Amino acid sequence: MKKNVYLLIIGTFFIYGCSSILRSKYRFNQPFRFSTKMEYLNYLENKYSFSYAHVLYPDSLSQYAFFNNVMQARLSQYYGTFINDTLEVKKTKHLSENLTCIGRVLKEIEINSSKVGYINDVTTNTVFRDYHFKVADNDSDFVFNPNGKVKIFLLYAFAMGNYFDEFFKDVVVWAKNVPEKVEIFIISLDPIQKLP
Repeated sequence: MKKNVYLLIIGTFFIYGCSSILRSKYRFNQPFRFSTKMEYLNYLENKYSFSYAHVLYPDSLSQYAFFNNVMQARLSQYYGTFINDTLEVKKTKHLSENLTCIGRVLKEIEINSSKVGYINDVTTNTVFRDYHFKVADNDSDFVFNPNGKVKIFLLYAFAMGNYFDEFFKDVVVWAKNVPEKVEIFIISLDPIQKLP
C-alpha cells in the first residue's frame, strides 16, 4: 500500500512538474497580450520575418468551421500546400502518421514544391474554398492568386509559445531560397479580428 502511495505521489509530480516545465521553457498557454493588429503583425515580422500581406485570419462566418476542421484533422503548425483554392497537394502517409513532426513537415514542403507540374498525381479536392479569410494588415478579403507558385499555409497561435520557433524560421528561410516556386501564408488562430 505504501508503495502505491509513493508511486502516486511520484506520478503526480511528473505530470504536473513536466507541465510547468513545458510552460516555463516553451511559454505554452501564454495570454494573448496584443492591443492592436499592427503590434501583433510587427511581432510576427520581427520574430519570424512573416510578411504583413501574408498573415491571414478566418472571417467571423468561417471561423468556427475552420477551427473545427483544424482540430478534427489534428493539425498544429502546417495546414497544407495548395495549387489553388480547390486543389491541395496530398499529404504523404509518412507525414500523416505524425503531423506535428517538424522534420516531416519540412521534408513534405520541400517535396511538394517540386510537384506542381504533376497536378493529377498529387492533388485532391479540398474544402479550402469553403472558408473565407481576411488579410490581417488591411482586413481585405484574401483572394487566392494562381500565379504558378504553390501556396504553403502554416498555422500560428501566440499561445503555442516558442516551441515551433525554429520550424517557422526554417520554413521562411527555405522559402526565401525558392521564391519562384512558393509563397508562404500564415493563418492566425489568434483573435486578431477583434483588434483595432
